[in-house]
Amino acid sequence: MDAPVAIRGTKRRVLLARLLFDRGRAVPVDRLLDALWPTRPPRSAVANLQQYVHDIRRLLISAGSRATIVTSGGYRIEVPAGELDVEVFEQGLDRARGLRAAGDPVAASGLVADLLGLVRGEPVEDLPTAGIDDAELTRLGELVLCAKELKVDLDLTLGDSDKALATLRQLLARYPFHEPLWKQLMLALCAQGRPTEALRAFAALRRQLVEELGVEPGDELRAVHEAILRGNTAQRRCGCGRVSVPLRAAPQRDR
Repeated sequence: MDAPVAIRGTKRRVLLARLLFDRGRAVPVDRLLDALWPTRPPRSAVANLQQYVHDIRRLLISAGSRATIVTSGGYRIEVPAGELDVEVFEQGLDRARGLRAAGDPVAASGLVADLLGLVRGEPVEDLPTAGIDDAELTRLGELVLCAKELKVDLDLTLGDSDKALATLRQLLARYPFHEPLWKQLMLALCAQGRPTEALRAFAALRRQLVEELGVEPGDELRAVHEAILRGNTAQRRCGCGRVSVPLRAAPQRDR
């Protein structure tokens, strides 16, 4: 499929999203009905569902996509390799990590930048999320954040601390308790010859964690803090740790 295809109608798009989240697995009709009509389905709900499936099948065929919707204990969408952005993203992220490990940060940085170009807002941000697993939505958000952390890490490796700092300021405004970002911020400040500001950043985070969450910074962040105090500011690679704050926008209500 070479060009985007417009799926008109919220219900059709919810249905397609629901099937894609369970790609390769049959989704029972009752679960699809719950996703399409979370409160009170109309009497024609099953017939409407069948029509929506027919419409999506027709659109996929007309677009030249090899993806197909199969009727088998419900409905199952089969998507060939290379046709689903999230799989392309995951595989590309693994390749970028491999390139970095092999000592080619330039190629790794270019690949991550291309991958981030696939990201358009939040997962299903313009659709109601009833019937979609919150854990899957969180996983997608964490995947994107991990790519952004890797890009910052590569920017620092390539000596572009200005770009790294600009990205980190934006990310920390959204994820103020995510310690890997604070670690990168401290390293970026040190890369610019500003270790005092890095130490202040650590102090600010520690105060925030203690006052608001009742916890101390983690071992890795404390190790970076100690290294800065000793004057050892060599860069430490991003670990792409898990995030301790919500990663997606609040779900919108279906109209």
